[in-house]
Amino acid sequence: MRWCSTGVSWSNPAPLRSDRLHADLTLLCPGYHNLLRSGLLSPKALARAAKLITRDRTTRADIARQRIRRVRRLLRQVRELDTQITRLVAALGTSLTDIYGIGNLTAAEIIAEVGDAARYPTKARFAMANGTAPIEASSGRVTRHRLNRGGNRQLNRALHNAAITQIARPGTEGRCYYERLLQRGKTKKEAIRILKRRISDRVWTHLQPTTNTPQTHQVLT
Repeated sequence: MRWCSTGVSWSNPAPLRSDRLHADLTLLCPGYHNLLRSGLLSPKALARAAKLITRDRTTRADIARQRIRRVRRLLRQVRELDTQITRLVAALGTSLTDIYGIGNLTAAEIIAEVGDAARYPTKARFAMANGTAPIEASSGRVTRHRLNRGGNRQLNRALHNAAITQIARPGTEGRCYYERLLQRGKTKKEAIRILKRRISDRVWTHLQPTTNTPQTHQVLT
């Protein structure tokens, strides 16, 4: 099975459509959102929204109904793609999803961007390639590092999202490590950057051909 990347990240267009639908519904039914229990990205919410404008025959209402149909269609396509990606990731037998904050979609993006893991023989090489290896910016006796804006930005974003997900969940290994870094005097940005590098190291480990078991677990310290 061959994975490839075009360099352009797939994104869900449904939120953009729902924003436009929200603008229409706000004009057609002011305060409509108080009648919905969720946003406009669920089938039930879309059904309720459509019911609100059933008797409205204005041009704007017609446009809103068209948007509802488009959002429904896009959501079906998203679910189908999610199912396909889940199956493909499972078929690969990767252990990337064992890392908290990396789901099937993120794992698929990482695999596609990395390609042949043999291109990165060490964790340091992989970190340089994805932009999580900090660049030294020392001055005199003060040793500091600055953000590395180079490397594969798609990979970097995937690692960043994983870091933020870990930080947001109390009790996770990443959150505990982040808090220890803050206690050591690191700024929030520095702590996130260091956590991203540690997640990069973990990802590199899980990308190795022989890495498919929990034996590769490494405690963040």
